[in-house]
Amino acid sequence: MELRLLVLSDPHVQGELPDSSSHRESWWAAGEIAKHRDEDPVDSMLEMVAKESVAAQAIIVPGDVCHKASETGFKVGWERLRLLAYELGNVPLIGTMGNHDCASKERSSDPFSFARRLPQFPVRNPSEIEEFWTKGSTITSIDKAWSVIVINSAMHHYTEHEARAGTFDAAAILALEQRLQCFKGKVQMAVLHHHPIVHSNRLADSSEVLPTGDDLLDVLGSNGVKWVIHGHRHEPRFRRGPKHDLVVFAAGSFSIALRELSPITRNLLHFVKLELEGDLLRGEVRSWEFNRGYGWSRASTKSARIPHVARFASPRPSLDTLTNAVEASTKAKTPQWLSWKQAVKAHPELLNLTPDELDEVTERLRVHRSIQPELDEWGHLHRWTSGDTCVAGRVNDGS
Repeated sequence: MELRLLVLSDPHVQGELPDSSSHRESWWAAGEIAKHRDEDPVDSMLEMVAKESVAAQAIIVPGDVCHKASETGFKVGWERLRLLAYELGNVPLIGTMGNHDCASKERSSDPFSFARRLPQFPVRNPSEIEEFWTKGSTITSIDKAWSVIVINSAMHHYTEHEARAGTFDAAAILALEQRLQCFKGKVQMAVLHHHPIVHSNRLADSSEVLPTGDDLLDVLGSNGVKWVIHGHRHEPRFRRGPKHDLVVFAAGSFSIALRELSPITRNLLHFVKLELEGDLLRGEVRSWEFNRGYGWSRASTKSARIPHVARFASPRPSLDTLTNAVEASTKAKTPQWLSWKQAVKAHPELLNLTPDELDEVTERLRVHRSIQPELDEWGHLHRWTSGDTCVAGRVNDGS
């Protein structure tokens, strides 16, 4: 079974068109018409989607559709995403609430009021929408084979203090667990806004992690979920959950002005292909980065901290086995070097490793086996070489 998704997170659509003197906070603003297509993340995305002949069966948006609780930004952003879903063949559009989508700073009796009024938010089915608002989560089907859990990790964001971190309490987890038991093995993925595992860097500490994240991931993994997508942190990342070998993917931001994060990442858009074979879920994520004035181009480890092509699988292959296999294959060759294409042909399970897991195998080979990695100009692995020999890298096309 195969599924293709378009994933874009945290667009942070501004509600007002910024003038020349205002502080630009997002590259997507309501009512703005860019002078050049390459300055507009939406228009240049449409051009790139057509050029790449993208065939998506659903669009996933893990929250923060608008910026700073802008009702205008939310309406404009969601309606444009609905139009995109229609243009791709009237595919399902699946979103969720982010902290910026709640009017929690206004001390409103209902900070979610304008989100509730949006048509078909966060999913199409009216009963599923009701379940999302009353129980904090719902399960929606993409087709007969694939379903996704939509989690409202902003369900308790009634004050500014509560909005500092995600909230999904014990009662919501219990309701989700009871619902999942009816679908055990039939739901492969989940989407929420806040990160359920620690995601910190030099510019952001771990204080905003979902407090019940471990319990939530335990319930998800126990009921067959293998892939979790979240937003909130604007830096992309793949990580394994603490149990059950499920993969947690931070999708970055589609169009917020990154500023402090700009030296380490870019605005991102992802084309995802999932394959399910029995209990094995394989994923391939092709990521594109936006640079204003240049439009969308292939993401790279050097510029966006994510390779253009990243892969994962659940359950995870043995890192020890793959380390030994790559060492043996490299040393068996004359001269003793093994290109990435040769490696994956001989050991296809390498394609089931997340980027950080591949880095771990590479580090084990370098430190303990004297197998040196060589990178291409984009920062992607080109080949392994035994001993101290180092040859200039070549371009890796990601295949």
